[in-house]
Amino acid sequence: MRGVASVAHFTQPGEPAGTATDILTPSWRTSMWALCEPDDRGPGEPSEGAGTIRRFLSRIGDGLAGLFLLGTALVACAGVWLASMSVAGDYDRASLHHRAYSSWAYVRPGSEGIRAQDVQLVAPLHLQPQQISETVREAFLTAEDRWFEVHPGFNPLALARAIAQETRVAFGSGENGGGGSTITQQLVKNLILTNDRDYLRKFRELLIALRLETMFSKDEILAMYLNNIFFGQGAYGIEAAARTYFGRSTVWPRQSGTINTGETALLALSVRAPSRANPGRGRKRLEAEARDLIAAMRERGFLTASEATNAALQLDRRRGQLSWSMHMSRARDFALGLGLPTSLQQRQKPMVVSTTIEPEAQLYAERAVARLLERARRTDRAYDDAAVVILRPDGAIAAMSAAQSYGDSGGFNVLSEGRRSPGSTIKPFIYLCAFADGKTLNTQVADTAREFRNGWTPRNNDGRYLGGITMARALALSRNPPAVALWFDYADCFKETMTQLGVSGHLPDQPSAVLGTGSVSPLDIARWYAALANGGHTVDPYAIWYARSMDGRTIFHHDLGPSAAPSVLADRNARCTLEKGLKDVVSVGGSGRRAAFAHPMAGKTGTSQNGRDAWFAGYTGRYVAVVWLGAEKSAPRQAITGGGLPALIFANMMATLHQGKTPLPLPCDQPARNGTDAEAAAPG
Repeated sequence: MRGVASVAHFTQPGEPAGTATDILTPSWRTSMWALCEPDDRGPGEPSEGAGTIRRFLSRIGDGLAGLFLLGTALVACAGVWLASMSVAGDYDRASLHHRAYSSWAYVRPGSEGIRAQDVQLVAPLHLQPQQISETVREAFLTAEDRWFEVHPGFNPLALARAIAQETRVAFGSGENGGGGSTITQQLVKNLILTNDRDYLRKFRELLIALRLETMFSKDEILAMYLNNIFFGQGAYGIEAAARTYFGRSTVWPRQSGTINTGETALLALSVRAPSRANPGRGRKRLEAEARDLIAAMRERGFLTASEATNAALQLDRRRGQLSWSMHMSRARDFALGLGLPTSLQQRQKPMVVSTTIEPEAQLYAERAVARLLERARRTDRAYDDAAVVILRPDGAIAAMSAAQSYGDSGGFNVLSEGRRSPGSTIKPFIYLCAFADGKTLNTQVADTAREFRNGWTPRNNDGRYLGGITMARALALSRNPPAVALWFDYADCFKETMTQLGVSGHLPDQPSAVLGTGSVSPLDIARWYAALANGGHTVDPYAIWYARSMDGRTIFHHDLGPSAAPSVLADRNARCTLEKGLKDVVSVGGSGRRAAFAHPMAGKTGTSQNGRDAWFAGYTGRYVAVVWLGAEKSAPRQAITGGGLPALIFANMMATLHQGKTPLPLPCDQPARNGTDAEAAAPG
């Protein structure tokens, strides 16, 4: 149109020959009316009637133009107001990035308040943009958004087709078709908004999509989309879907290998109707569509003829072994029971909740529990339960998993509600009191058969006594008599410290308390060691980062606030002396040496009387983890100690969880700040 307008001219009356005025100049109306004047007018003779008509029409034209401009201004103002109202919320880059890379949940309260079945946890196995393979990228762009690389967040042609289709449906002359949404719009719908078929929601979706395109690169948007889209059978994110349906990964290297092009095509088509057609359900129809998608990928030049043929042959029916929905439903219930504030529990409107659950950590915790219980039962069938808790040093729950107790009495949570003997995992805190009083790891203590009270003589698990030894060796080998002797000197300090650290059960007011004769939960023990891992501050484990209304407004945010430091934990010298002793526990010759792996760490074993409970609790600069194995009904004939299977499972789980991560120093390996420890680094 620009080319046509530039050459279209009309000659004004009285203009010299060869002079023309552009149609876009202000005098174009005069030229138009001049064409309508009678041909019998003499040169320069005006027509009064034509002039009157011209002036009248000119005023009408000016009025219409003014009304048009006023209407345009009103529409623009309304659009700006509606836009500001529609996208109000926490949509800055940091907030959206956190939302895309954290576990979250749709919460739709029922009439009786929020229950576990009202919460749909979304915990994708997150991939970084650089981990998205070219095959995955091409398959999803071909299937979902071929203009993804060039559009600004929406595709005008696809949107126009969708509007036309919706109009035909509204008048009863068509059927529902595709929505015309781009990958960016689908990300907005899944991450921020809802699936409601509403024009205002669609308008908001478009506005937020435009905003996302200015905040993130195309690679980042695609990664966030692939991490959060639903693939059916409880699998959110392409990595979870690949493991669920094929037992393999989308990235290399993985021991299980990677999915092939045919399987990638099946996943790319699953997102259209994941509940009806996915690689585990409606497979036959999906395979036919996958062949068309592979052909389209060949037409786009991504696949050669031979590669396309091989991809079509790869559409096998092999399924994975991972029940992702089961794992995430357990994590959902644990998160819901540990930290949903009263204000949210009573809320009647839907919301989105961001949890602290880390999908990889949850997966490794589930596997650790399964392996621990399976191997323990080979030794003695009396062992019937196991659990794992993984925290970040600030108390955020990264993973929680338990075996059989989970299914008891409506989802009983053994991790927070179970009460078990902590064994020797509690011993370090009586040593901490002694270190605060000036004792050192080289201080001599007696490991002898000594009678303390009412004829009670504590024994060691191996039935032997080593005589005079250092505190370092007594702690590393978990000797009982030295710990009991310390209780008589530091009972008040010990009781005060354990109260401040948090005990949900009961600790007896007697010397046997330092041997673990009380009753605590696995989460209690995780809290104790988190205080050591973060530089001496008490923590309250939590599973909810924040909650937002469906329009994006924050209605709750977890506030860590200032945490208390128990008097002995506030003593850096005492705490660092203990940390060195706990390092010796996992070194050569220590009771927990099987728990060591290639990252700086410290920890402690624990075994209760008759071997009914076996523990290992330890921490690195990133995580605190507690592994528990228990016999509920009877004492095992072949008792397992905390330095055995629990330590081995701890090492395997933590080594996998830390794979590819830079080792972080422990709190006492970092320089002190103003006389206190530096804050523990957050996981990266």
